[in-house]
Amino acid sequence: MSTHNQTSDLITHLGYWLRLVSNHVSQAFARKVGDAGVTVAEWVFLRALISREDVSPSPLAETPGITRGAISKLSDRLLAKKLLTCIAHEQVGRAHTLALTRKGRELCLCSRHWPMPMMRSSSPTSARASARCSWY
Repeated sequence: MSTHNQTSDLITHLGYWLRLVSNHVSQAFARKVGDAGVTVAEWVFLRALISREDVSPSPLAETPGITRGAISKLSDRLLAKKLLTCIAHEQVGRAHTLALTRKGRELCLCSRHWPMPMMRSSSPTSARASARCSWY
């Protein structure tokens, strides 16, 4: 009988542990953005706007994780949460641009200091950054 066909126990398989760690990190991050009042998809949308000012919705579809179909739904939810503003163009009928509100920009900037699970920092710099963010 050949021993080459035997499979390893689940908990000794690297793929199992990679999946477990990935799920843990993803769920912890989802809880963190949830505590700030947004979903992960909404956070991605806000982060896509942080480096752009007054952008039309179409270019946002080039952002990983944001599809054309999601743009309208996400922008409506973020407008309702007052994290996003919509500026209509006077010369062009239905054309508009999106921009972060002060509250939306603050959420994005504070999220840079969110410690990831198992990588928590107790440095004075991290503590000061956390203290400045009202989203905690």
